[in-house]
Amino acid sequence: PDTLVKTKDGDKKISELKYDDLILSYDELNNVYEYISPSNIVCTPSEDKQKIEIELENGAIIKCTADHKFLTTNRGWVEAQDLTEYDDIKNYHEI
Repeated sequence: PDTLVKTKDGDKKISELKYDDLILSYDELNNVYEYISPSNIVCTPSEDKQKIEIELENGAIIKCTADHKFLTTNRGWVEAQDLTEYDDIKNYHEI
């Protein structure tokens, strides 16, 4: 619930999202980032799921569930537990 999501108005906790928020999203079909309204807001409790930490090349740490999927430029969608040092996680661009 405390995970931050990029919105048009700045970072916002996932638990605080509303249907009128504009969330930064990646359109895989058109290869562009855009702000969109959420079509569905669902609570998915993760307290019982295995957690892992991923350290990025820049030293940033991502804490997530082991089954959280990341979009990579080399292998498509990959669960966090299956990422390797050779995967390149797609990162948003300033828009």
